[in-house]
Parts: sequence; C-alpha cells; structure tokens
Amino acid sequence: WLTALALLAGAPGLARLVAYEADLPRAAHLAGNIADHAGERGQAVADALPPLGQLGLDRIDLLRTEDAARIMADAPALTAGGTLVAATLDLRRELVPGRPHPAETLAAWCAAYGGLVTFDRRGAPLPAADASGLAVALEAALDSPERRVEVFLGPAGWVERYAG
Repeated sequence: WLTALALLAGAPGLARLVAYEADLPRAAHLAGNIADHAGERGQAVADALPPLGQLGLDRIDLLRTEDAARIMADAPALTAGGTLVAATLDLRRELVPGRPHPAETLAAWCAAYGGLVTFDRRGAPLPAADASGLAVALEAALDSPERRVEVFLGPAGWVERYAG
C-alpha cells in the first residue's frame, strides 16, 4: 500500500485513494496509514474489492491488488479504461499444486494488459516485453526476502508516458 500512497502524493488534487482490505487487522492498519498520509483523499474499506461495476467510480487510474485471479478476470474492463494495475506476485501463494507456474502467471498478465514493468533496487524501470524480461521479474521475486515482487501492468509505453 505504500506504493499507492506514494502515487497519490504525486497525483492531481482531485485524485482519491480507495483501499479495500478483507483482513480486518490489516484494514485497521491500512486505515491508520491512509488517515496519516492521504487525509480526506483516502478511504479504507474493510471488505474484499467488489466487482468493478459496483464501485460507483467514473474511472480507475490505478488499481493495486494481490489477487492474481482478479487481475486476469478484470483485465478487459481495466484495459478498456486505461487503468494502471500494481500487482504483487507472491511466490508463497503461487507455488502451490494446481496453480500455474509463476512464469506463466507473469506471461498471462503481460499478454492481457499489453505490458509489464518491475523496478530494480535503484528504482529504474525494467520493462518485460519478452521471456527474458519476465525472467527478470521472476528473479526479483526469488531474490526478495519476502519472495514477492510488485509489477505494474498497463498498455505498452506507459513507463515513457508517466516518466516523461
């Protein structure tokens, strides 16, 4: 959630942060962080993210989620609206019997959204346009103590658009 708070800090004044967290202790912690750092521009909801059509928002510029299934299920609506998705690939959740290999998950996300970017330790973007780029994202998850990596999914060229 720190990523979302940081992006909100640089967003135009009309931007709002609405955070859904189904785990009640995490929701309480999140609500405190949002109150401290986002003030009136942020809101924490102690519930799972509802279907996008039920949010009552005209648009969603950024969606941050750790729900791999929702990332794929919501891809058509999110790509149509030009939403940038901050997704977490958590190897502890993904490396279980019956789930796709994490490399397959990253490839599916990249194909569904048109682009996938992660960042190196210095914060430089690492676009993943092919198998070698996806391997870099997977290696970043393997190298992290938490065995997870945050990636951004969006249309090709968004890094240049937002960095420029």
